[in-house]
Amino acid sequence: MSMTKEEVLAKYFSEKKGFRDVQEETIDSLLAGKNTLCLMPTGGGKSLIYQVAGLCMEKTTIIISPLIALMNQQNAEMRAKGISTVSFSGMDYKKQFALITDMANGVMPQYIFTSPERISSDGYLEYALNKRRDDIGLVVVDEAHCISQWGDGFRPAYRNIPDFLDRIFGRDGWPATLCLTATLNEEQQQQVIKDFHISNVVKGENLWRKNLYLEILNLKDGKKDTKVEDDSFYLLTLAAVAKELKKRGLSDAKVFLAVGLPLTRFGAERNNFIKYLTKNKRVDFRYENEAY
Repeated sequence: MSMTKEEVLAKYFSEKKGFRDVQEETIDSLLAGKNTLCLMPTGGGKSLIYQVAGLCMEKTTIIISPLIALMNQQNAEMRAKGISTVSFSGMDYKKQFALITDMANGVMPQYIFTSPERISSDGYLEYALNKRRDDIGLVVVDEAHCISQWGDGFRPAYRNIPDFLDRIFGRDGWPATLCLTATLNEEQQQQVIKDFHISNVVKGENLWRKNLYLEILNLKDGKKDTKVEDDSFYLLTLAAVAKELKKRGLSDAKVFLAVGLPLTRFGAERNNFIKYLTKNKRVDFRYENEAY
């Protein structure tokens, strides 16, 4: 006999005092078989929704997410609770092949963590899931804002997820599907609703992040106090921002994250920026020992 959501919470997540915000509403929607889009703020407890709903269904839950570190963390935590899970990240190919073969033969875990890129390219995993499609009760698409090609976080592999689900379950045979995100504008929301056959949209009560503060500072060109040899406007402006943040009491590590981190994709520029600020004593970047 399957457990209720309250029984699952008490048995596996006893550290939680109860459901909060729209967790319970979203779980009920999924248990009713509705494809659901849930918008909740970061840190609001989105993962508990599919953890509880999946255990109530007593079938396999597939979580598709780009957040490898988070998937690995949840995989470890759930296994520690005695829940059978699989996360392919960091696993050697022989073990992956053996696990997928077991799945095809009916040894299905309660949770499978995978990435959108993997489901787009792993034909053997698709074969195994297709063979055991009746054992799958819930599909979760995390960070659903990555689906929209007009969004800042667009990842092309996300556009393949609906086709992937069609190939496994047939267009009209999808299990309950949950799309999760903390942010989605109206245009992106309509795209997700269309692509994933969403019949219920649940929005958290606290989507507005009151703990975030935005202020616009007019730093002009930053040249007055931040002369640099190559006269790079980009570095000068960043230096002015760094100086202003430093004056406002931010730690070295936080200044680095706010100003230096955008340069991490461009190694040479990033290093030059750090050297420049350190040399001219604008900011002392001793960030390596800080827990940022």
